[in-house]
Amino acid sequence: MTLVPTLPRALPPRALHALAALLLCAWLAWLGLASGDYRQALRTQAQAQPTRPPLPTALPAPTLDATAVALMFGAMPPQPDAHEEDPGMPLTLLASLRAEHPDDSRALIASPGGSAFHRPGERLPGGALLRSVETDHVLILRNGREQRLGFARPAETLLVPMVTPAHSPETTP
Repeated sequence: MTLVPTLPRALPPRALHALAALLLCAWLAWLGLASGDYRQALRTQAQAQPTRPPLPTALPAPTLDATAVALMFGAMPPQPDAHEEDPGMPLTLLASLRAEHPDDSRALIASPGGSAFHRPGERLPGGALLRSVETDHVLILRNGREQRLGFARPAETLLVPMVTPAHSPETTP
């Protein structure tokens, strides 16, 4: 037979509940007093600190380098078109961004004065008018004639495939 020790009941359950309620009230009162002290400390600290200077206004957006943007799209740097018939201002197509709605399309066109994005209907440097933007070319109206302006073809490639000589079987006498 095992004996289970029993603890004598020191306080009745109602007394324990009353003690717990009293401790809870004491704890809440302590928190209330501490929060008042904390608020007072914050007020004195805020009064002691000097006011902060106003935040700077928005910085101007950096300008984009049109040549770097064109290279990002795989276009070549500006090169004058050799096949252009008009001796007017040389224009080079660097990038074309074709959208479903023609007014949302853009073309990056370089001229001797620099390069910029243009949309259909805008005047280009030299007085030409951008008529339409396609994925591989743009149509411009120059001196009353419509001209196709395509991407400049690279004069040479950076990686040229090596030509290996044909192997012929060697004959031994």
